[in-house]
Amino acid sequence: MTPGDPRPGRAGTALSEGRGPRAPEEAPPTRLSSAGRRLLGSGGLVNVGLATSNVFVSLFFYVTSGSIAKMALYAVGRYAGLIVMSTVVMHRFPDTPPRRLFRIGLTLTAAFFCLLIVLGHHASPLALPLGLFNGVAAGTYWFGNNTLVYDVLRPGERGRYYGLSFAIVSVLNVVMPLTAGFVIARVGGERGYATVFSIALVSYVAAFLAARG
Repeated sequence: MTPGDPRPGRAGTALSEGRGPRAPEEAPPTRLSSAGRRLLGSGGLVNVGLATSNVFVSLFFYVTSGSIAKMALYAVGRYAGLIVMSTVVMHRFPDTPPRRLFRIGLTLTAAFFCLLIVLGHHASPLALPLGLFNGVAAGTYWFGNNTLVYDVLRPGERGRYYGLSFAIVSVLNVVMPLTAGFVIARVGGERGYATVFSIALVSYVAAFLAARG
């Protein structure tokens, strides 16, 4: 624009169109809020249980039955229960508070490990229904957990939360299976598996308590 030119510049155009100056963007927080830390802590405890037991639940059905079919039936039941329950929750209970789903999922998962500990080798004939039960528990928990992240955390916190969460999961996925394998080898037999499942059970109970509030 030349001197004396009556046309407004960019700032004048923006003001004339009613947009005004752009507000400065909010910087992402450098620390998680207390709710975010509590969610990260409870999620970390859940992942302790998952990393400790995931591989060994399937192996337990094989070891106690001597049949790879039982291990396969458990896996089929678990994935079927996970898919069905996720669909049911999404379509039938869309307004259920995510924290309630989160806690129900943790309670059901803890109940699953209680059943494994109590039933022992008698669990192998129930591989399919137990797989379905664990899948239902997992579907309820993960739907509630993933929704709760968006319900509790501000947009600027989510990237930091997921970064920390994935870092914790990566470490646990290396450390906990090795630890569980050592426990099973040290204790031996069915008692070794029961010990590992007890560790997972304690982790889920602790996660439930950490998520309170």
